[in-house]
Amino acid sequence: MSVKVRQTYNILPSDCTHDVPIAAKAQPIPKVTFVDNEAEFRWALLEDQMAFDKLHEGIKKFAQDGETLKDQLRKKMTVA
Repeated sequence: MSVKVRQTYNILPSDCTHDVPIAAKAQPIPKVTFVDNEAEFRWALLEDQMAFDKLHEGIKKFAQDGETLKDQLRKKMTVA
């Protein structure tokens, strides 16, 4: 039997009495779209290093997973 322990952390200053969800609603994040503007998308991506790194990492892992899937399918097709 495993027991799950839940630990909470107070990440707000002690004098901060507002509710986080209410604060989040008070500062809406503007919606950005790059549907018809690839150049603007590329520029924005290059300005945000973490977004660039995460997109690169995701594409790389997706390609690796595709190769793994192809290998598994090849093995199954040769065995059958």
